[in-house]
Amino acid sequence: MTNPELCAAVAGNPPPLRWTTEPPTEPGWYWWREPCSVTWNVCEIYHGSISSRPLFVRNGGRVDNLPTFVMIYGAGGPGGRRLEWAGPIPEPSE
Repeated sequence: MTNPELCAAVAGNPPPLRWTTEPPTEPGWYWWREPCSVTWNVCEIYHGSISSRPLFVRNGGRVDNLPTFVMIYGAGGPGGRRLEWAGPIPEPSE
């Protein structure tokens, strides 16, 4: 995080989201897209089980565990694409 980003975060303004190919590691709402895509999607990442706490993805009406979701929409797709993620999306303030 750069100094301006740190100052903005301390002032209550989170730094801008950036695209990455690293899948989410914590629950929340995320943007996702296929690389070089002009359309973006929003999905919810959440813990599916208290005992092992795996991450699951709710994307529209479909629910998958995170590795399966990445395989269906990313690495397992044509050309072995990797999905891009941005998030978690911060909650709006009043």
